[in-house]
Amino acid sequence: MSFHDEDSYGRKPRLENNLKEENELVRLVISDDDDTGILDEPISLPPAEKRINSFIWWMKAAIWCIMGLIVILLFLKWGLPFLFNKVLLPLMQWEATAFGRPELAVILAASLALFPVILIPSGPSMWLAGMIFGYVIGFIIIMIGTTVGMILPYTIGLLFRDRIHVSKFDASISPNICLISVFSSFPLCS
Repeated sequence: MSFHDEDSYGRKPRLENNLKEENELVRLVISDDDDTGILDEPISLPPAEKRINSFIWWMKAAIWCIMGLIVILLFLKWGLPFLFNKVLLPLMQWEATAFGRPELAVILAASLALFPVILIPSGPSMWLAGMIFGYVIGFIIIMIGTTVGMILPYTIGLLFRDRIHVSKFDASISPNICLISVFSSFPLCS
C-alpha cells in the first residue's frame, strides 16, 4: 500500500509506515532497523524534580534580568551623560565650526546615508542639521540623506542577489524551495 492508497474504510495510512527510507527527511527521523536500542517510551523525570528544575531555571532567568536591568540603569545614569558631554558635543561643535554651510550640508547628508549602513546612529547628524540649517533646509537635508541611506542597502543587496538566490532550482534536488518561491518576488522555480 502506498501513501496515496486508501484502506477498505476510506482512511489514508499513516505517513511513518509508508515513507520509510523513501524521503531524505524521513530517513533522518525514521529508521528501518528494529533493534536500534532506543526505547519507545521517553525517559522523564519525576514531577517533583521537574518542578525543582523549572523553579531553578526561572530563578536564574529572574536574576539575570535583574542584573541586566541594573547594568542598563547604571549606564543611563552615568555612562550616557559622560558619552554625551565628552564625545558627542565636542564632535558636533567641531563639525559645525570646521566646515562651511555647503560642505556641512553634504557631510550631514552623507553621514545620514552611510551611518545606518554601518550600524552607527544618525540621530546626532539629524539634530545638527536641524539646529544649523533650520526647519525647512534641515528637513530637506535629512530627507535627502535618509533616502540615499535607504536606497544604498537595497542596491548593495540587489548586486548580490544572484549569489544569495540561485537562479533556477532543480526540483529533484530541492522541492521545498519552489514552495518558498511562491512567497518571494523573484521566480526561483521553473
